[in-house]
Amino acid sequence: MLIAILPAFLWGILPLAISKVGGRPIHQILGTTLGTVIVAIVVYLIAQPEITTANFWWCFLSGAMWAGAQMLQYRSFELIGVSGGMPISTGMQLTANSVVGALFLGDWPTLGQRVVGFSAIALIIFGIWMTTRKERVSPSSTPPRPRQTTRGMQRRVI
Repeated sequence: MLIAILPAFLWGILPLAISKVGGRPIHQILGTTLGTVIVAIVVYLIAQPEITTANFWWCFLSGAMWAGAQMLQYRSFELIGVSGGMPISTGMQLTANSVVGALFLGDWPTLGQRVVGFSAIALIIFGIWMTTRKERVSPSSTPPRPRQTTRGMQRRVI
């Protein structure tokens, strides 16, 4: 059971570790990718799965998309911080996966299930908004940077 929880736990603390280590987003993505490659090699040596040419290219495409998305995530952390970016990231995954499941995979087949499901998604979106909401600043404090916040949010959504 622990091996099933470990990836989610480590993936959850990764943004916190990245923000503490610092560096530019390109260095962060290189470090994350190198760690992923090392784990993949160890898993390959232990499990020794059969890798066909089609499997290789699908995995390559998946990895390239993942690396691009991670790069955008690290850049958004640079602009809006981990505390602003993580609720958006997590909430987007929860809502997008649920909507795709409902619309394309046949989840929530009854009207009652759809009402409850989409109501839950609305609550998640409200929670994201509440979590990332900034309080008004006093005149003596540093003014907010709306352009950076907007750019950071755009990168998170993509």
